[in-house]
Amino acid sequence: KMEDEFYTEYPKLKKWPLYYDSLLVKEIVNKSIHLQVENAYHHLKNDRILISKEKEKKIINFRTFKVDDYTRFPTVRDSFIEYIPEIGISKSDNDYDFEIQVERPTDLIHFFIQFIPFGQLLYPHKTLQAEVIKHAFGNLTEVVKQNAPENDKNKIIWNSRFFILIWIGIIYYSFLIGSWLPIFLLIFPNYIGAPLNQIVNITQHLAVPFDVKDHRLSTHNIKLNPILSFLYYHMEYHLEHHLFPTVPSYNLPKIHDLIKDQIPKAHPSLFAFWKSVLPSLIRQAFDQNHTYKIK
Repeated sequence: KMEDEFYTEYPKLKKWPLYYDSLLVKEIVNKSIHLQVENAYHHLKNDRILISKEKEKKIINFRTFKVDDYTRFPTVRDSFIEYIPEIGISKSDNDYDFEIQVERPTDLIHFFIQFIPFGQLLYPHKTLQAEVIKHAFGNLTEVVKQNAPENDKNKIIWNSRFFILIWIGIIYYSFLIGSWLPIFLLIFPNYIGAPLNQIVNITQHLAVPFDVKDHRLSTHNIKLNPILSFLYYHMEYHLEHHLFPTVPSYNLPKIHDLIKDQIPKAHPSLFAFWKSVLPSLIRQAFDQNHTYKIK
C-alpha cells in the first residue's frame, strides 16, 4: 500500500552533517551578538536591535515560492509534489507510477495481445471496464485512492454505477429489438479500436524511468499525421502537456514551436518510435531496472 505524499507522522530523526563556511560563521556570530545585546537591554527597549529579514533568511536557508511563477495546479498538494523538491515524501517500497501504463517486469503476452481486436478480453481483470465495475461496488483502485480528492471519491463510485446502468440498458435494448446493432455500435468499438489506442496512446511514457521529476526524461513526443493527431487531441506533444498542463490540447502544437529547441527531439514517426523503444520494453521483461534513455 502506498503512503500519502505528505507525512502523517514524522520519521526517526537522522543526523545530518553540518556544512558551513566563513561567511555563515560570521553571520551566526553577528546574530548571536545581536541577541545578547537585545536580551541585555530588553527591559529598556525591546525593539532597539533587529536583524534584517534578508540576513535571517540566508542563515536559515529560507526559500520563498511565488505561485504565479509556476503553472497553476488544482490544489496546493499537487503544486508541492510537482515543484518543491525539498519537501518530505513518504513512499512504500512498491515502485508505483500511475503515468507508466505498462507494468514491470513487462508481461509481454498481455502487452502484445492488446494489439488484437478484443484481445484485452483475455485479461478481463486488467481492463478499464473491470475498474469501473470495482468502483461501482466501492472497491477503489490504487490510482483513485492515491490521487482523487476525498470529496470526489463518492462521485467516482456513483458515476461508475451510472456507466454500468448504461451498459445494461444497451444490452437490454438489443435483446428487446432482437438486434446486435446497439451493442455493436455502442459497446464493441472500445474493443475493436483497442489496437489503435495501443499503438498511439500507450507511447506517452513507454519504457522510461519511474519517479523522475524532470518530464523531459520520462515523456515521449511523436510526430503524427494530421488524421491521427486530430483523433489523439494533439496529445502526441505529450511533454508540452506535462510542462504546461493547463494549456488546452489544441494549443500544444503552438507551445511545441516555441520551446522545441529546449526539449528533446520528437520521434519523427510512429514507426520510428516503436523501432527505437520496443527493444527496451522487451528487455524490461527480463530486466525491470533497464530504461529507455530519451535523447
